[in-house]
Amino acid sequence: MTDLTPETLEKIAEFANRGAFAHKELVAANSWPRHFLVVPDGTTAQDITAEMDARLVFPVARRGSLTLASVDSLIAMALRMREPSSVLFAETTTLSLRVVFDFHDAVNLPGPDGALSPNPAALPAHGAFTAGLALRTAPQFDLWLKASLQPLPQPALAALIEERALDLQLPETVADPAVRAILDRLGISLASPADVIAFARRAGVIVRETFGQTGETEPEGESSYLRTVELPRAVPSAFLIAVPVFENDAAYQFLVRVRMVREEKSVLWSLILPRLDEARKDAFRVTAERVAKETGLPLFVTA
Repeated sequence: MTDLTPETLEKIAEFANRGAFAHKELVAANSWPRHFLVVPDGTTAQDITAEMDARLVFPVARRGSLTLASVDSLIAMALRMREPSSVLFAETTTLSLRVVFDFHDAVNLPGPDGALSPNPAALPAHGAFTAGLALRTAPQFDLWLKASLQPLPQPALAALIEERALDLQLPETVADPAVRAILDRLGISLASPADVIAFARRAGVIVRETFGQTGETEPEGESSYLRTVELPRAVPSAFLIAVPVFENDAAYQFLVRVRMVREEKSVLWSLILPRLDEARKDAFRVTAERVAKETGLPLFVTA
């Protein structure tokens, strides 16, 4: 227990608060003088920049990473929050777009003649405020892609064609020069939607099953099992579909080639879709260029 009065303690506290340097004070404690050496017991520093930024109208640095769900939302966000140093990155490996609002200032700037000159006012930035979008392939595109990976029996082929009948296009609507070039190079013609649907419904339907060599209805001994498959009279060489590559995107035209695969007791059908990878890359490029054009941001393509 201390022998100092409350008044003396308050006086000492007042001395301590006068400054951070050690100093000596004389205090009349009770009936005799007391000498005190007031020494600060260390100093701590705490960075409160982040807390201050959260409360400032114009913070030193904006921070945050937004994940948006559509191209239109990314464009709207970029127009709302862009700065002179904002940039757009198109990441081809992940098929994603990312806007960095507080990117570094350009070290070199183009002059009136287009030549680059040093920018002495260029400053580094935090790069901590971004908005991104990962493009998702459309369900229609995924369905046709899956169908092209392995041969289909007739029921699966018919179900696919019936489900995606609205994707089928008339032959005269070919607009993609790449599709037209393939048709001309291979010398094949396109089937109409009606012909494709009729083909799918009869593409290897079993019309008669018998046992033995003479058509008996019951098996006898080691007689072989016979299955008669009626093939369609006209097998289309190819047909045309139009589906978007990415969700909420414009439709792309795709050529679908048809190839028959004979097996011992059945017939399967392969759907070959050329240029799927090229279409995915092209659609991503078109989307990235659209965002850059509508936002005015410089576009940088990364792997």
